[in-house]
Amino acid sequence: MFILLEGPEGSGKSTAARQLVERLSQEFSPDVSVASFREPGSGSLGQPLRDILLNTKEPLCSEAELFLFLASRAQVMRHCVVPALAEGKIVVLDRSTLSTLAYQIAGRGLPIQLALPAAYLATCGLVPDITFLLTVSPWVAKARMRQKSPDRIESAGDEFHHRVSRGYEQFADLLAHQATAPWSVCTIDTDNLSGAQVLDRIYNRLVRDGLIEQVRVRIRAEHGIIQ
Repeated sequence: MFILLEGPEGSGKSTAARQLVERLSQEFSPDVSVASFREPGSGSLGQPLRDILLNTKEPLCSEAELFLFLASRAQVMRHCVVPALAEGKIVVLDRSTLSTLAYQIAGRGLPIQLALPAAYLATCGLVPDITFLLTVSPWVAKARMRQKSPDRIESAGDEFHHRVSRGYEQFADLLAHQATAPWSVCTIDTDNLSGAQVLDRIYNRLVRDGLIEQVRVRIRAEHGIIQ
């Protein structure tokens, strides 16, 4: 099972990813392991690239930003996600292609006809079993982010982040309705939800789509239990 979590700053995405990993691990351990990765940050080059992208004081043009994110993604997919799935693990990934569409295309204004093929190339053609898009109103996001020191992208300005939020919803709809390999996208408005409520909605959707049962069936089969 390959689960992707997406969302703009302040949506609670990373918290939800961490809590989901804990819940799935509690449910399926020791029969099935849960692997958690983030973009950028995981993989052999992840942290150095994350430091450049989020903390550099040097000017970074939009094209360089795109290529650095895609370099990180290619490493994460080939050296983390693909091997984990091949080993039968549940994979929870924090950010991927939808972030590129929202931040670099909608936010930075890069041309989709050039950026999108490169974004797909970096994912090895893998489509998540389900993508959870956590949305948040700009004013709620700003209130949630007050307590932390902003990084380079978080400091990009209100108009940039408004474009990113609109881009998420626009491109999530595009991916869900494309003719070939449409994505399964579940959008959750987190404005008035606690972290526990967001987690419950995510888990309930996994149950509704039969993904939890698929894991249980696999465990029963591996243990020779027929039901």
